[in-house]
Amino acid sequence: MELPVKIPSGEMHTVLLSAVKFDIGGESYALTIGNDITDRKRAEEAQKQSEEKFSKAFLASPAMISITTLKDGKIIEANDNFHLVTGYNREEVIGRSTNDLGLWARAEDRTRMLQMLKENGAIHGEEFEFRVKSGETRTWLFSAEKISVNNEPCLIVMALDITDRKNAEKALENEAVRHRILIEQSNDGIVIIDEDGAVHEANLRFSEMIGFSPEETFKLYVDDWEFLFTREKLVEMLRTVDQSGDHFETQHRRKDGSIYDVEISTNGAMVAGQKLVFCVCRDITDRKAAEAKIREQNRLLNNILESITHPFFVINAHDYTIAMANSATDAGDLLKKPTCHAITHKCDQPCSDKNNICPMEEMKVTKKPVVVEHLHYDKDNNIKNVEVHGYPILDRNGNFIQMIEYSLDITRRKQIEKQLKQNMEEVQAANEKLKELDKMKDSFLSTVSHELRTPLTSIKSFAEILLTYDEDKATQKEFLTIINQESDRLTKLINDFLDLSKIEAGRMTWDDKEQSMIPIVQNALTITQSLVKEKGILVELSTPENPPVISCDKDRIMQVVTNLLSNSIKFTPKEGKIIVGVKVVKADDATGKPDMIVVSVADNGIGIAPENHAAVFEKFKQVGDTLTDKPKGTGLGLPICKEIVEHYGGNIWVESELGKGSVFSFSLPTVLSAEVKPPLPEYKEKPAAEIQKGKLILVVDDEPNIRQFLAHELTQKGYRVIGASNGKEALTLTRERRPDLITLDIQMPDINGFDVTSVLKNDEATKGIPILILSVTDDKEKAYRLGANDTMTKPFNNEELVSRINQLLIGTKKTILIVDDDKSLVKSVKYHLDHKGYSTYVAYDGKEALEMVASHHPDLIILDIIMPNMDGYEVIKSLKSNPETADISIVMVTGVDIAGGRVKALSVGASDYVPKSGDFNRMYKAIENILAGKNAK
Repeated sequence: MELPVKIPSGEMHTVLLSAVKFDIGGESYALTIGNDITDRKRAEEAQKQSEEKFSKAFLASPAMISITTLKDGKIIEANDNFHLVTGYNREEVIGRSTNDLGLWARAEDRTRMLQMLKENGAIHGEEFEFRVKSGETRTWLFSAEKISVNNEPCLIVMALDITDRKNAEKALENEAVRHRILIEQSNDGIVIIDEDGAVHEANLRFSEMIGFSPEETFKLYVDDWEFLFTREKLVEMLRTVDQSGDHFETQHRRKDGSIYDVEISTNGAMVAGQKLVFCVCRDITDRKAAEAKIREQNRLLNNILESITHPFFVINAHDYTIAMANSATDAGDLLKKPTCHAITHKCDQPCSDKNNICPMEEMKVTKKPVVVEHLHYDKDNNIKNVEVHGYPILDRNGNFIQMIEYSLDITRRKQIEKQLKQNMEEVQAANEKLKELDKMKDSFLSTVSHELRTPLTSIKSFAEILLTYDEDKATQKEFLTIINQESDRLTKLINDFLDLSKIEAGRMTWDDKEQSMIPIVQNALTITQSLVKEKGILVELSTPENPPVISCDKDRIMQVVTNLLSNSIKFTPKEGKIIVGVKVVKADDATGKPDMIVVSVADNGIGIAPENHAAVFEKFKQVGDTLTDKPKGTGLGLPICKEIVEHYGGNIWVESELGKGSVFSFSLPTVLSAEVKPPLPEYKEKPAAEIQKGKLILVVDDEPNIRQFLAHELTQKGYRVIGASNGKEALTLTRERRPDLITLDIQMPDINGFDVTSVLKNDEATKGIPILILSVTDDKEKAYRLGANDTMTKPFNNEELVSRINQLLIGTKKTILIVDDDKSLVKSVKYHLDHKGYSTYVAYDGKEALEMVASHHPDLIILDIIMPNMDGYEVIKSLKSNPETADISIVMVTGVDIAGGRVKALSVGASDYVPKSGDFNRMYKAIENILAGKNAK
């Protein structure tokens, strides 16, 4: 037994006691033997503690630990981690070999492991693959040493499962390979620069970009190529390595010296304790060229957009903001702000028509162009009709992102459409009226045929009698009188047709002057006096004293009064009565309209039914049956009167009943006449015989009868006459004979009268010969522009023809242009100059004056200095700088006392300078002197 024993030193020792009992001499004795086992116990205790520690380490180790017999590989012990990794529990592994468990993934690995043990006695850190219970192959970091367990050689094996680490390493390796592939496949140049400026890494694209080989690239420093970095830039990047990178555009120079544009993105990073700058370089030379092209295209597009006069928008689909607009939109601050679509002006209000379709919403569904109409408020809050054209803009995926829209203001069109719709019934009625007019045309043709044939028949019949029979002088005179009357009648019919045609074509010439209505009416009464006497009719005239004047063509208004008088005489019975009245009708001051002069012609004739009052003023329509009771005439007289009166802003009407006579009236607006001075003493012409004696006149006409007639008439007046049948002959005779005057037809077979005029007036030798146009063509403006001195329309009055010729032989009528913005003053000056025998026309500002000069070329210009648009000095400078107008004389007038005005006016080219003092005698005297000087030349 073991007992603790305290030895003399005081230490406690363990003693193993053994006792033997024996008898000596019958007496029992005990033999006790003590063995000190203190050291052994201590050794056993230490071994026990060591085993406990090993056991704990064995069990708690993170590695897989197992002990196997060396002979047959049976597992005699394994820790918990071994069971956890392999998936086998203790009962499944203890006593079984690794071969039995199938742990070795490859048999050759076990053989290799045994060979290594045989050669080295141990294995440290070798990698082998093992198959765990689940069948998965895992990689273990394997170590093994020989030990003895109970005197049996064994192996203690420690293994770490490094499968996840190996997989991670492989993944990292794969990722590195993938990254390298991506870097090498990149279209961008990639370069990594260290803190010394040396190339740490670069892909092939970067080498190609800078023109160096890959080997040369890795030997480069930042100073070896231009414009990528300076060393200072690199130092700055490395200093801010932990901050955000940089992005900029610059240019590089390649190895061969060529320059290219480059976009660089940089970033700094710490890699393994080393500061590096990562650079991605993109060659943007093509992009920069494309951007320049796009900028040019955008400039062209902007110019195109600005040339569009209609509002043009590009609208974002997601928020209805305007991305772009031309100046015609007047969008202003609407850009980038949500706004109403399809606006023509600034508009924060919604569409006024809630039933309208929004083009944007419709396009989101259809993705097709749309055309819609809307009502919108403009910037002045007025409602406008707008036609909106929308075109979708889609992205690559077909998504609707924007809309191109332009708007047309169709307010006027809609108004017209509405008016057309409202007037449909009127159109239908007009169609019926056209049918009626067609019937009237047939009636009119019948009437015209009758009215033209009747006088022609009389003329031809009596002419044949005179040519066939030898009648006495009294009978001849009677028949010639009839022929003359029928010719006048025929001439009036033709003149009616021509007047109506010219009025409707807008080619009627109007010689408007301010004048009193009373002399016009009196002249008309004189003209119709013979008709009145023939029927024994009493005519009474009632006029006011000093009535206001009217502005009109005296001959045209006399034509109206004469026509009304003729009609009244025609329908008034013998010894009847006609009352002619002139009165002034005051206007309502509130309306601002002028007073009216009203002329009335009342008779006690047959009268007109009320339902026919309007018809008498319609063209080609007469009251009555065309074959029975229709009166003589074409029915054009009253329609022509209506056109003339309405041209001057007046009205014409009739008041009548059947059997109670008729009252025809017309009104014309009065004008405020400028105060005029008494007319100058009447000019006394030279005796006709003195003017006509020995003068040679060239008569040019392709009609032999007209040449014969004119030669007879002019010879009777004392002129010498030669004739030409065409334009070519006229030019030859003019140059050979130098006539004193030419009468010229327009319509001729070879060279027309206008061309003949142009040739003669542009020839220094013939331009001074007066030309009198005698033609059925009434184009006075063109004739005067080419240089003709006067015009008359066929047929003409013989006495007037002789008078015109006499006037031209005395001296051509001088033309004066009056230019002033004071209209009252212009009227006064025009009145005086007209009475002095000048031909005048007017302009009210400088620009209008230049236009008038270009078309008329006057002999003299009266020019005010201070005017709107262009003052007198600018006008005179423009005229004098043009060789075609530099010779025109100019009298400058001014109502403002300008210091040095006269000197300045004369220095810029004026012929004289006259202040507006209220007495223009000085100006008239200056005009006479200037024009007289021109005549002397």
